[in-house]
Amino acid sequence: MCDRCLGHMRLWPPARLAMGAQMRQFWALSALDPVSRRRVRLLGLKLLITVVFGVALAASHGYPTLAAMALLCGWQSLIAAMAALLQHQRVDAAMLTGWDESAIFLGIASLMRLASLVLG
Repeated sequence: MCDRCLGHMRLWPPARLAMGAQMRQFWALSALDPVSRRRVRLLGLKLLITVVFGVALAASHGYPTLAAMALLCGWQSLIAAMAALLQHQRVDAAMLTGWDESAIFLGIASLMRLASLVLG
């Protein structure tokens, strides 16, 4: 390699470290407002409960596990959307709302359904 290429390669690690620090702050819960932090914690709890009930439903009735979890996540998405609608929450709010929760559960349901179809 030429000296010019080696000079460029020496610049990359500090740039990666700086970008890593920005990404850590981006993903940190402390960067969110208190209402959004509470919603993320509740979302995690709802997701844990959904996974537990999905596995229990699949085991007790002989359904495919991923399909059962997709069904429950789809219902959670509808429930979150109805709650956001009834509470007149804005879709473009600065904090996390029920609409965001609904979108997250819908995305998880779609991924579970896709994984169920791919894995058979």
